[in-house]
Amino acid sequence: MGCYNVCLLSGLTTVCLCLSHGVWSFRSGCPTQWVSYDSPVSPSKRIFLGAGCVWNDILDRDLDRLVERTKHRPIASGQVSVPGALIFTLMHLVVLIACIWPFNKYAWYMGLVAIFPLPGIYPLMKRITYWPQAWLGVAVNFPAAVTIMALRPNATMSAAMLVVAGWCWTLHYDTIYGSQDKKDDVKAGVKSTALLFGQHARPMLSLFSSLMVSCLAIAGIFNRQAAWFLVVSVGGGALHFFYQIFSVNTESPQSCLKFFESNAWQLGGIIWAGLFLDYLFV
Repeated sequence: MGCYNVCLLSGLTTVCLCLSHGVWSFRSGCPTQWVSYDSPVSPSKRIFLGAGCVWNDILDRDLDRLVERTKHRPIASGQVSVPGALIFTLMHLVVLIACIWPFNKYAWYMGLVAIFPLPGIYPLMKRITYWPQAWLGVAVNFPAAVTIMALRPNATMSAAMLVVAGWCWTLHYDTIYGSQDKKDDVKAGVKSTALLFGQHARPMLSLFSSLMVSCLAIAGIFNRQAAWFLVVSVGGGALHFFYQIFSVNTESPQSCLKFFESNAWQLGGIIWAGLFLDYLFV
């Protein structure tokens, strides 16, 4: 139960964010099919997220004890032993390997990269660089390329644009998320884009959100998605980003949490709505 709680620490918000990347990749790989929370994409993304959360908390247990918001996490507080957490992580990895087993050769090797080195190295990045969110963006979004290459091996440009769009989105929302802990992170020696950008956070958020919207539009064009996607997902997403950037207060933990969650439920919902309309009317 303790390891299960580790997987749920960020609540449904993190699950929804992770699933959004999976849904986009599935829709790009199979434009004529719809994907829901009950599709094969959903459990594999949940398992991927669970393994990543537990591994992250194993490596970060000493740092988590120094941050007010994270000091009561199961591994940091001693509720879950490190050996037990490692066994739990290994179980997830076995299932993930089984998920990618039927893939073609290129998707198989890409899947191994997505499962092992990318999420495995991420927890160490916050100790050596102020850009751990950049690595997280690769780790979270590279599986989208794996999904597309498994379904449509020739859709390389669509896959690339989708990964870049997701990477920019990850930097946007995780910079907001990391701004909650800036004071504690300085004391603990944790690095982040939230600390790096400082008072320039708003223009940097504007940059990444603009790039995300642009790449999402390009991916839709390469994928020959209809106007519903471009108007609702891309246009609606751009308007919501505008609202976020001019409303969020990166010096307020409460505001940061609110707008981090809005990326999952409001922005994610807008993009899902465009994808669903695109599926219904095309």
